[in-house]
Amino acid sequence: MAIRRLPDPRASAHDQTSSRPALHTGPEEWKIADLAWSILATLAYADVFDFPMRTPEIHHYLIGRRADFDEIEQTLATDPRLRTRIERHEGVTHLAGRQGLREKRREREEIARRLRPAAARYAGLIASVPFVRMVALTGALALDNTEAFGDIDFLLVTAQGRLWLTRAMVVLLVRRAALEGVSLCPNYLLSETALYLPDQDLFSAHELVQMVPLSGHTHYWHMRRLNHSWVSSFLPNAGGMPPARSVAFLSADGGRGLLPRMGERLLRLPLANRLEHWERSRKVRRFAREMGLGTEDGRPLGRSEERFGPDWCKGHFDHHGARTLAAFSQRLEMLAEGWR
Repeated sequence: MAIRRLPDPRASAHDQTSSRPALHTGPEEWKIADLAWSILATLAYADVFDFPMRTPEIHHYLIGRRADFDEIEQTLATDPRLRTRIERHEGVTHLAGRQGLREKRREREEIARRLRPAAARYAGLIASVPFVRMVALTGALALDNTEAFGDIDFLLVTAQGRLWLTRAMVVLLVRRAALEGVSLCPNYLLSETALYLPDQDLFSAHELVQMVPLSGHTHYWHMRRLNHSWVSSFLPNAGGMPPARSVAFLSADGGRGLLPRMGERLLRLPLANRLEHWERSRKVRRFAREMGLGTEDGRPLGRSEERFGPDWCKGHFDHHGARTLAAFSQRLEMLAEGWR
């Protein structure tokens, strides 16, 4: 399905019916002058995830322009165009007619509170695996917005040349967690030389700025700096850490004890190069069959949301990003009606 760019309510009626660039064509398309519309876009994006927002979150994840906290608070309170489109109650804001999200947020925060100890414990175990350089919590749990029996999603950074062996070792921990009823999903692995993200759209920007690093502080901030120029075009207020979460850093460097160092020495031997190549080729062939793609060993393989190669393993098979952006676009098209 083609994804059209969001309608801009400042455009003329003629412009609204003309063809528009794809929503993911580039961050240069995302300058929003109208603060009220920027706030509404931010709430609409969160609404895709059934996530009513507190004002510090609106400020941090504000789409398309910079604004300080007081400006946002004043606009929320006084802009007449927002009065029929949003509702505020006990410090939480959401789109009009979505009152049920307030209770849903409370329920999901309680679920997240119960999942955090397992997330922190398994992040620590993953951080101790040889060649792991960073473990970051992503997905719904990073926002305390997870459902019962939801996955614990991780993004991992590995040493160059050992991504696929590292993944194989982490999968053993995934299986161990499953025996305890914990669903781990390390669905995005990058080598430490591939931290500049190729998929530069609003969904990817959100995933980056809302992830919570649990180990590998240095690699986290390096990744944020490398991607800052395009991420800040989408989310210019989100330069620092996400609004306070209860999951804290495990360590600044993570997983660099004696056993991981010894394991890395053994797995740097020439035989391990063959094992890395074999494991990568085996898994890429399997993923290619599942997706109906050909294989080109040594080069990234995959579509926008699935990417496999020596430095990538991005297994987002359900097209979650495309579906999110399509739902977001539909919401803003409805909200734009009558906007002046």
